Amino acid sequence: MSDTPDSGELPTVSGPDGNRTEPKDRESTRAGAQSFPGLEVLEEIAPGTGGMGRVYKARDISLDRIVAVKTMRQHMLTPEGLSFFEREARAAARLDDPNIVKIYRFEPDHAPPYYVMQFVEGKPLEMACRGRSPAFVAQVMEKAARALAYAHGKGIIHRDIKPSNILVDYQNEPHLADFGLAQNWRPAGGAGGDQEASGSPAMGTPFFLAPELHLGDGPATPAVDVYAFGVTLYRLLTERYPFMANSREELKQAILTRDPPLPQEFNPAIPEPLQRICLKAIERNPEARYQSAQALADDLRRFCEGREVFVRPTRYETELRGKLQNHATTIRLWREHHLIDVPEMDGLLRPYQKLMQAEFPWHDLARRFPWETAALRVGGWLVLVGSILWFYYWPRLHSHDRILAIGIPTLVLSGVGWFFHRRKSRSTAFAFLSVGALLLPLFLGVLLTEYHLLRNPQSG
Repeated sequence: MSDTPDSGELPTVSGPDGNRTEPKDRESTRAGAQSFPGLEVLEEIAPGTGGMGRVYKARDISLDRIVAVKTMRQHMLTPEGLSFFEREARAAARLDDPNIVKIYRFEPDHAPPYYVMQFVEGKPLEMACRGRSPAFVAQVMEKAARALAYAHGKGIIHRDIKPSNILVDYQNEPHLADFGLAQNWRPAGGAGGDQEASGSPAMGTPFFLAPELHLGDGPATPAVDVYAFGVTLYRLLTERYPFMANSREELKQAILTRDPPLPQEFNPAIPEPLQRICLKAIERNPEARYQSAQALADDLRRFCEGREVFVRPTRYETELRGKLQNHATTIRLWREHHLIDVPEMDGLLRPYQKLMQAEFPWHDLARRFPWETAALRVGGWLVLVGSILWFYYWPRLHSHDRILAIGIPTLVLSGVGWFFHRRKSRSTAFAFLSVGALLLPLFLGVLLTEYHLLRNPQSG
């Protein structure tokens, strides 16, 4: 994990995850070099890496369990360093999620300060995903995105999302770690007032910094974590960063002005929907990104379940409009060279003009608005209200009205169920098809009775 409070230098491009690696300091890395009350230090984890802290594997003597202990390096024992360390401990301690590393105890008065946390037996995210399929990457990242959404819901922005800060255990469960740069945050209009996030927005690992952080454009929001999460996904899928550079300023300009290469250019095996999810998360404009980590997780879940992903990144819209404009220009050239007449030109241009004038954002609306949930609720209310009104209106209906009264709901519910079945929304399809199946015998009974093909018991 990276513990550097201010990654002012550009990480080595060829590094595994963009961390700045420092040489071992003069402190001994021997397991017994540090001692903590009630703990038996076993070994140092990844000695010589990280600029702020040291992490040890230890045994909690009283509970006889393996834990991790994080303490501070000698050169970081400054008021600013202590503030970062305390912020990390307190931020992580507020979170209780199975996919976030748990904090057990914080000892700020010990020399040096330390805290005891959950020991994750596993590998860093990039190592755990190396050589695995895009589907596996999507499954792991979906769980990590939900953990990130949980942290945002608790008012905490991580601000240092990257592969080395997500650990994957041997059950393939991800665990968010390293909240050293975390900030408190509250949404605009919330109970606490206006949007707020404390601390310097420019801290973090440059490759994973959102464009607005490079610009210093206002306080950090959850959108910066969404961007870093997208860069992490891009890295896992392609083994590259979206933008490569030899200096921090060059990297900043690339992030602010250029479009990233399509992930499929580096790995053609990446499924196209997963590419769209990745590009949507790293949109330059925060308003064009996923509006929450929860929405990102939902699309990853849709991909994992084989359902349609509606999201359309700006990159797609730009390229599509450019290709359409090129085709339209060619058609106009045909007219200038008298290869076609005006009516033919208008007929050929009409479809292109409709596509160029189309409002692509409806795809995002389709993703964000819970159509399936709304359909279930509306359908449930209609069935409930219809069943109540049934007894009141049924005796007053004529023969054909009775057939329509039961036949139309049966057909509509069955049709909606089949629609969701085709979209692979199995649970929603099952709900509608089940109700349709229950109404079908009733519909047949009414049909046979009203046409006197079945004896009506009341007539005898």
